[in-house]
Amino acid sequence: RIANSVFSDKDDLEMGASIDKEIRSKPSQFQILNNLALQKYIQSIVNQLTKSPAIRKKQIYTYKVTIIDDDKTINAFCTPGGYIYVYTGLLKFLDNEASLAAVLAHEIAHAEKRHVRQRMLSAMGLQLVLSAILGGQSSVFQEMGLQIAGSLALLSNSRADELEADEWGFLYLQSSPYYQGAMSYFFQKIAKQEKSSKFNKTIESLL
Repeated sequence: RIANSVFSDKDDLEMGASIDKEIRSKPSQFQILNNLALQKYIQSIVNQLTKSPAIRKKQIYTYKVTIIDDDKTINAFCTPGGYIYVYTGLLKFLDNEASLAAVLAHEIAHAEKRHVRQRMLSAMGLQLVLSAILGGQSSVFQEMGLQIAGSLALLSNSRADELEADEWGFLYLQSSPYYQGAMSYFFQKIAKQEKSSKFNKTIESLL
């Protein structure tokens, strides 16, 4: 894959930091919830999950949680470098802590397997990749950060990547105190919600 052959894990971390900066600079689009107690609670779940020996990049990636205040959006995503974003709509949709842990494990898997970086490069074309190879990585990271902050659609993953994230997320849960079956339960609930109401189409890019 291009992401693995051209960019290093440290490049991913720099990319994630750039995207995080852009997200925080756009409060009209991404309203960050300043609730320290809730942020610490979700971060504690992430910290528990990253104890899994199967998570190899925890000494490099940040795996830092940010909560976006948007009750209408049932979503979560993770950027390159392990910056995790959770919408309040998702938190209110979930039934229990194990389901939240399952979602977070899935997002960590996307970062570990570098799925988002690959999708971004595919969406933005070979030109930016070549530019990075020739030494213009800083400008590439900045441009990608602006693109991602402006359109979460670029974070959509392929079906193969989703399945891989499911498999590895389940593995991470096995090393945690959380019930592994919560992952399948969550997706069943999502399917039922989509079938019975005008569910937000962003579910296609969920996780």
